Amino acid sequence: LNTFHPDALDLFQATSSLMKVANELTDPNIRIQNAQGRISLFNPIKPQLAARKNPEEVLECMNGFPFVIETKFDGERVQVHKDGNTVRLYSRNSNEVTSIYGKKIIPNILKYVKVSKCILDGELLVWDNITQKFEDFGKLKTFANFDRGDQKTDADNTTGDIGSNLGKQLCYIVFDVLLVNEKIVVDLTLQQRMLLVKRCVEHTEKIIEIVEQQTASSTQEIVAALDT
Repeated sequence: LNTFHPDALDLFQATSSLMKVANELTDPNIRIQNAQGRISLFNPIKPQLAARKNPEEVLECMNGFPFVIETKFDGERVQVHKDGNTVRLYSRNSNEVTSIYGKKIIPNILKYVKVSKCILDGELLVWDNITQKFEDFGKLKTFANFDRGDQKTDADNTTGDIGSNLGKQLCYIVFDVLLVNEKIVVDLTLQQRMLLVKRCVEHTEKIIEIVEQQTASSTQEIVAALDT
């Protein structure tokens, strides 16, 4: 993309729209000042993805600054775009997945998200009230498809068992916010954005949660967190 225009990749990551890139970046000599300023509702943003690092490399990357540790959940990365009573869901690849998960999760978003307009970033999982555990990632679409009336599993294409889905529900875990009402907030620090998340979202156990964070600054704290 940067062969087309030096700002093309930044704009595409902020809008997931090749049409916007083609229409707005017609002259490679004219630069855009702030691609992130083009973030808007119902245009999914390419998410930041973490790279694998050992504890020593983490400290080197942070250059002496403290950092936060969060649990890596085994679900699907889902971006929630809410404008009043309209909610759409997008995958990490910018595909809309509202038709897959919306029936069960959107009522909870409308109930527990307290602002009119926002873009939330988080993880969608299946919680099992019987085992008191989150299901593996592979069970997520199977559960969602069964709930939509498709009784065939993704794994073996055999008839699903309604009993295996009893006591299960979708849970959305929020770990970031990108837009609140009309304000783009990606330039705020993570700490500031998490304060906004707590104002925007009513933490409700195993329905819609706010991710727990642990502040750390040493390899010992990283290892201890990995061992829990």
